[in-house]
Amino acid sequence: MRQSQAIVVGGGLAGIFGSIILADKFDSVYLIEREPECGGLLRSTLDNNQIPYDMGTHIPDTTNIPKIDQILFGSKEEIQKDWTKLGNAKTGNFFAGKWNLETARVDARLLPPKVYERGTMELLSLNQKSEEEDVLSYSSKTIGKIFTREIIKPVIKKLYGAEIHELTRNSPLSYLGLNQVMILSPETSNKLKETPVYDEKISYHTRAEYEARIRRDNSPFPSFYYPKSAVGVQFWIDRLVKIARDRNVTIINNDYVSKIQHSSKKIEGIQLGNSGDTLEADFLLWTVPPTLGLKSSNIQVPSVNLKFRTANIFHFNYDKKLLNNESTYLWNWDAEYKSFRITLYPNMQPHVKKPLNRVTIEALSSKEGANKLTLSKMDEELRRMGLVTPTAKIISSFKQVEHNTFPVPTKQFHESLKLNHEKLTNSFDNIFVAGRFSGKNWFHRDVIKEIFFELEKRFD
Repeated sequence: MRQSQAIVVGGGLAGIFGSIILADKFDSVYLIEREPECGGLLRSTLDNNQIPYDMGTHIPDTTNIPKIDQILFGSKEEIQKDWTKLGNAKTGNFFAGKWNLETARVDARLLPPKVYERGTMELLSLNQKSEEEDVLSYSSKTIGKIFTREIIKPVIKKLYGAEIHELTRNSPLSYLGLNQVMILSPETSNKLKETPVYDEKISYHTRAEYEARIRRDNSPFPSFYYPKSAVGVQFWIDRLVKIARDRNVTIINNDYVSKIQHSSKKIEGIQLGNSGDTLEADFLLWTVPPTLGLKSSNIQVPSVNLKFRTANIFHFNYDKKLLNNESTYLWNWDAEYKSFRITLYPNMQPHVKKPLNRVTIEALSSKEGANKLTLSKMDEELRRMGLVTPTAKIISSFKQVEHNTFPVPTKQFHESLKLNHEKLTNSFDNIFVAGRFSGKNWFHRDVIKEIFFELEKRFD
């Protein structure tokens, strides 16, 4: 009798986790990853001095589902040995030339007084919810035209190189926390937030207020962890890859699916593009862009002109301590700066006896504009923001460029993503399309939970 076999396409976090779950449900599982290593951007890299850095800000958090978290982080003993518990991963933001280390939300009070006053009055006058889909319309009808013009528009232009009317509201607003602004006093804000329509657009002033709200609502509160290992987030990927291999998952790197063999809405197997090998498949978990699955199945895909941003990732190691000794990572919403996110490693690995003064700073650009973003400019921004002392010297540094990393979330992009996801899903009975490219989830914990519950439902 032929053994059952599952194929997982995509070796990012979603694919690795999915292969681990499927290993308990099939006789054999194959994981296919185009790159030489698994993990995608959830990997670490080394500079010329062999100093490790993550490829951007990556701080794992729990799902509060014991079976999932056991796989992701291990037992209580393993967590204590291998992970630093960061609580809620303290963050902050830079806007209008000033730091707020309590929250990632923009403090509208830093705008010029008259602009702030008029913007606040406008926000308070808008007491109806909005169902608008584009950023411009939604923001204008929730936080108001003034705050949209002074806060949202410059940030969107800086990140995506696009005008706000071109983008759908889900990604740039809710994912980045730009759907709320800070106004008035903490006491007044808390009172206003008792009304749902204001609760959605007015932020808390302190982290303590937010945590109190979570406890009051009895909401599950995730725990954030960072590896104690010097290799950083690479430890997480290496750990999960080992679990997959220990469960007899066969990982094939440097290859891709060139053809999906199917008949009568059933996938029968796949053919690999580089090796030419054919693998039988009773089930296919697809975690890469759905359009690739449609093309591999010889299903027509509409031609769509999608735009992507280039991630420019700069890594520095200084000879003096960083001037921020509390935040794990920070957002930069100031339109006068190119950077948008900064990772502060010493604050995530306080156990290291001889801490390295490492920092990663990220900026998005067009593909053509990547060359204009230099190490010297990013070093200058770190000093201007007051994160690095003026007399600090760079021990080592380097720049990474990752093209086509961040999609520009236009209406066309989301419609295309949804259409291709539904088309691939409905084409076959034995496929599950998951991951960020499914268009349903963005945060890692939500992607992982979706995969877990779907596979448990299908095969238990």
